[in-house]
Amino acid sequence: MIYGPRADWVLVRVSRARDVKGLQMPQTAVEGKEFTVEAIGPDALEHGPLKVGDKVLMTGSKSGAEFYPLPNNHELILIRSEFVALVLREEE
Repeated sequence: MIYGPRADWVLVRVSRARDVKGLQMPQTAVEGKEFTVEAIGPDALEHGPLKVGDKVLMTGSKSGAEFYPLPNNHELILIRSEFVALVLREEE
């Protein structure tokens, strides 16, 4: 399936989690997890450069961020780009 987020939404996949595998990740449990960008909405770049494949950390639920797990795949989460706090890139 191909996903195409709209506006400033970003679709991310849990790529490194400290949770036990097989447990469903709660909507607000994003602290300490690394995510991989899967798809980017056309307006997401106004909050900084992002590209598919980037590893990112997001601000937590205490900041008022809203997270929407996809109903058919709880590893995929939809978030507004403004809540991407850090892009992890290798040194060149």
